[in-house]
This record gives sequence, C-alpha cells and structure tokens, in this order.
Amino acid sequence: MMFPMPSDGEITSNVIGLCLQPREGIHLEFEAKIPDTPADMREVLLDAINGDAALFITRADAHELTWGLVDPILAGWESKAAPPLSYYQPGSWVPGAADKFIAHTGHK
Repeated sequence: MMFPMPSDGEITSNVIGLCLQPREGIHLEFEAKIPDTPADMREVLLDAINGDAALFITRADAHELTWGLVDPILAGWESKAAPPLSYYQPGSWVPGAADKFIAHTGHK
C-alpha cells in the first residue's frame, strides 16, 4: 500500500476491462490520490476527459526542469560516441550486455 488505508477500509481497484462480442469495448478505470488528503482516491480519466485538470496541473518551470534533465540524455544517445543500444528477448530480464557490464565488479 502506497497510502494509509482509508477509514472505510476499502480502496477501489484500477480496472482494465476488455469486453468481447457481442458488445466489444474497453473500459478503463484508474484511481488517483486526491492532493492534500491522507488517502482519498477518485477516478481520474473522467476528470481528464471533462477537462478538469486539478489532478494533472504542472507548472511551466517543472516542464523546463524535466526537459533540462532529458535533453542531455537524448543528445548523448544521438552522439556518434554513444555505445550501441543493447536489445533483449521479450520475457527475459535484461540484455546480456547488462550482465557483462556489472560482471567486472563481481556482481550478477
């Protein structure tokens, strides 16, 4: 549990529902903690669809800070000096290159 249990003792689960024939569809229900409350939750997708940004507001300086952190990483990846990306098989934990990378310190 990320937050204390609410007083009524119930937390609504996040749901991804797939409806098959004859009434195809997808139902998404995501709960988010209401700011400035100990553990009160509410659905967020409906709020976003209805234009209520109360749970999604970020300030411009937060965006600038984020890009200030991400831009150097992107530039490094685009550099000719960047090592090649390592790929791994779906379902495996890590690429083999990761095991080799930490093996020199005696870790696995």
